[in-house]
Amino acid sequence: MSFIYLAISLAGIIPAGILLKKSLFRRPSDPCFYVLLDFDGVLSDSWDVFLSAVNAHSGEYNFTPVRPQEAKDMTTRELLDKYQLGTLNTCRLVKSIKKYIQSRMDEIGVFRDFSDLCHDLHRQENIRFAIISSNSKENIAWFIDKYELSFIGDIVSNARLFGKEAQIRRYIRKNRLRYENCLYVGDEVRDIEAARKAGISSLAVTWGYDPERKLSESRPSYLAKNAREAFSSIKEFVSMKL
Repeated sequence: MSFIYLAISLAGIIPAGILLKKSLFRRPSDPCFYVLLDFDGVLSDSWDVFLSAVNAHSGEYNFTPVRPQEAKDMTTRELLDKYQLGTLNTCRLVKSIKKYIQSRMDEIGVFRDFSDLCHDLHRQENIRFAIISSNSKENIAWFIDKYELSFIGDIVSNARLFGKEAQIRRYIRKNRLRYENCLYVGDEVRDIEAARKAGISSLAVTWGYDPERKLSESRPSYLAKNAREAFSSIKEFVSMKL
C-alpha cells in the first residue's frame, strides 16, 4: 500500500482493508498486445526431425515406425494414443525426443515468411512476442540466436505436453497482462485447447504438425493457411481491441 493510500486510510476517509484489496488486486495496466507463440511447427520447421526422433525410439518402446503420411493425418495426441505407451513411457519418450532434436537442431529451418511478418508487427505495432513451448529452453534459445529472431522477448520452456494452459496463465499473471490482450498461436489441437482453457484467444496455423481439418474442428478464434493470413489475423485481433 502506498504512503498516500495509508494516509487517507488513517484519516478515516476510506477503510484500509478496501484500499489494500484494491492495491493488491488492481487490473493489469500494460496496454500492449502479446502474441504467445508455440515453437515447433509455428516458428521452427521441425516436423521431419520430430518424426525421425519418434521412429528412432520405436525399437526401445516396441512400436512400429510411423509412416510420414500416416503421421500427418493424425494429431500429436492421436499419434501417442495409437501406441498406448502409458503415461510413464510417454514422458520418457518425450524426454528422449527432446534430446534427439537437440542433437540435430542444425537441420531445422525457420518458417521465414512468418518470422519476417512477426518482425514487422513488432516494429510497427504495439505488439510483443513470447514463446511458450514444450521444447527445451536450450533448443529454443539456440534457434533464436541462429535465425536472429530478435522480436522474441521471453521464453517459457518445458511446458507440459498436454496442459500448457497452466504455463500460459502463469505467464500472464507474472507479467500482469490482460487476458483479452493475449493471443496464442499454435499448430496443434492441444495448443488451441490450452488457449481456450487459459481464457485467451487462439490462432491456428496449418503449416505445422496437426492437419488442417483437425485444427478447424478444434474451433480456434482464427485459422491461417499461410503467413499472410496469420499476419492479417493478428492485425484483426488487435484492431478489435482498440
